[in-house]
Amino acid sequence: MTPKLIGTHPEIRCIRRTLVALANSGTHILIFGEPGVGKTLVGRLIHSLGPHRQLLLRSLNFALITERDQRIALFGSEPPDSSTEREGFIEAPTTCLLRNIEHAMPHIQQRLVDALVHREFCRTPAGPLRKVQSRIIFTTSEADFRKPYVSRLIVPLRDFLRRLPKFIIPPLRERVQDIPLLAAHYRKHSLGLPNPALPPDDILLSADFLKVYPWRENITELKACLRTSLVHSHADILCQRERLEFEKMMTLLDEGDDFPLRQSTGLIEETILQHVLTACGGNQILASRATGLSTGALQSRQRRKNA
Repeated sequence: MTPKLIGTHPEIRCIRRTLVALANSGTHILIFGEPGVGKTLVGRLIHSLGPHRQLLLRSLNFALITERDQRIALFGSEPPDSSTEREGFIEAPTTCLLRNIEHAMPHIQQRLVDALVHREFCRTPAGPLRKVQSRIIFTTSEADFRKPYVSRLIVPLRDFLRRLPKFIIPPLRERVQDIPLLAAHYRKHSLGLPNPALPPDDILLSADFLKVYPWRENITELKACLRTSLVHSHADILCQRERLEFEKMMTLLDEGDDFPLRQSTGLIEETILQHVLTACGGNQILASRATGLSTGALQSRQRRKNA
């Protein structure tokens, strides 16, 4: 299904107005916004409207892969560095979506900037020069891009990104007027419900709820709320984070996206252990018996939570 950008917020309207022209320009592009606002969706939409639309979109999430995998995926490999020759993403004549670029290792960021500036690179130090043929779409979080003192981006890459055409996607808490539209769309197209309209008393439409709920993971969290509300009450949704986290993982999995499994399961475990400790009146010995963990393991998890 072709990606669809939904909303009436001025920034969303601006993206829709300029999307086709920018997609067909073939230039590298930067998309930034908080986690879960739809940066990947906009990247896929740019590819579907751009000159490489007939070719496979290549996507790389730097937040989930090791330094070695980052290097080989971007620049490829060849003997003697590896047993077989492998083409790097940036030399393929298609669109390459580099997600969470701030998580790339510093030396890989520098090598990427050099390759894009000179439009050529070597797979290995002794290898031949190869042309950069990919159209790159970068995504990063707003905080990492705009605040150099906390940024993981090295200065040359940050300067390179600042010169690119960019799309800024606002967080959901700043576009609450779009939540009913998004909820109706995802209920119909993602959850397969026959009636996309929300009931008048739906808490997701409550003005008070829209103002106070933080939407930490934006649209990703909205989708998780919608999935969870099919089985649990909204009161459960608001007070039990582990259900939301599980539905978030299932949503991303259903959409063919990836997620940090260790981080997600860690949050689920943390919430469950807190429930157990509360039920046991804070008694760690009783809690360890109830969970099958040693008291040492339970204390270790508590320390990790409070770190």
